[in-house]
Amino acid sequence: MNFYFESSLRIQYKGLIELLPIIFLILTASVLGYFSACSSNIQTALLTFMILLLVSSVAFRNNPEAKLLWTALILKLLSAFAYLWVFVVYYKGTSDSLGYYHSANQVTESIKRLEKPDLEFKFGSGFIAYLTGCIFLIIGTNLYAGFLIYSWLSFIGMYLFYKGFKIAFPYANHKLYLYLIFFFPSIVFWTSQIGKDSLMFFFLGLVAYSLASLFVRVRFRELLYLLIGLFSSLLTRPEIAVITAVAVLFSIISSRIGRGISRIAISLILLVVCYFIFIQSMSFMGIAEISYGSVKDKIQAESDVNYIGGSKFQNTPATSLKQLPINVLNSLIRPLPWEVRNYLAFIASLESVLMFVLLIRYLKSILSAIANLMNNRYIIFVVSYSFLVVIGLSTIANLGLLVRQRVQLLPFFFMLISYSKQMTAELNESHSKQALDIESQLERSVQ
Repeated sequence: MNFYFESSLRIQYKGLIELLPIIFLILTASVLGYFSACSSNIQTALLTFMILLLVSSVAFRNNPEAKLLWTALILKLLSAFAYLWVFVVYYKGTSDSLGYYHSANQVTESIKRLEKPDLEFKFGSGFIAYLTGCIFLIIGTNLYAGFLIYSWLSFIGMYLFYKGFKIAFPYANHKLYLYLIFFFPSIVFWTSQIGKDSLMFFFLGLVAYSLASLFVRVRFRELLYLLIGLFSSLLTRPEIAVITAVAVLFSIISSRIGRGISRIAISLILLVVCYFIFIQSMSFMGIAEISYGSVKDKIQAESDVNYIGGSKFQNTPATSLKQLPINVLNSLIRPLPWEVRNYLAFIASLESVLMFVLLIRYLKSILSAIANLMNNRYIIFVVSYSFLVVIGLSTIANLGLLVRQRVQLLPFFFMLISYSKQMTAELNESHSKQALDIESQLERSVQ
């Protein structure tokens, strides 16, 4: 009995020791923030930074990859300040984030006065402004803290992508995917701002994780998470929400979720939800008639609109399957080093070179995943989503915009890269339930 008592004390003591650095950082930041001459905005940002670290420490306990996760989290939060610097120095304050910040400030002030905000609530920018305004009601109107919170949300999206990948493919190359999803420069940088990119990354991660879990074990919680992710994606970026919904629908149709009535009920619920998202997204994009001709015209029109600025290039809209290979390459490896005109674009071109190396190095893994397309329902989701996003990216004729928008493709493309060629899709699926059981045990041990 003494042995178990001493073991329990050692475990609790170890957990306390793990939290001491966080507690020390919080106390230090509080003291420095109170006695320093810095502004209240800096104090709020420091406090937000420490609180986010403290909240994350609970999730990282008993996690064998805790060191890497801590490194990724700190890098992610610091990238918010890096984006702020680029946004102020390079873009000279013309980033969309500043517009969201001012709109959110108006929403916050209107709510404080118990008045209806003048800003219209609508898909996209309107939703971001209202959500950020509600966040500012809690933390105060603070640009730095707002960037930190959005950067942290996108980090949670990274974590959900990683968990979903491990559940869907228990014997894939998890270490490779971990490094790619948490440390790839574009993902780290472009999802560190107040805006759609950060929030969309979180919602896509939620969809990816909940769908992987739902394929293994039918539970109401996973279905609820999936619905929240889909509806929130619609509010944030309808054009990506419809792609996600269609990909989910394809994978659901080919799967065997649940048995009997539960399977029929889940299929009907998702069918209705996906249809609703499809109709709303088509309306948002101005496509009145659902036909190949109208969609083709829309793709061409979007390409013409984006063909502006010093970073414009001649892209080929994906209006036919024969154009797909060049569209895939354009989506992944542009800009090329000889196409850039400034330092930031040059950094992006180096990443394109890295992407090309990854594409060549892991081509067999990608082909192996595609070859098992009809044997694994999650691969159907990943490939369907990637295929449709590539079509969407083909409408972008501006290299700067392309680099930012392809962030929504990278997590799924990295899944294909990290798919283990030694394991067949059937074996991966047969061990997914075991992976989810292990995850549930870890969750209970933390609680």
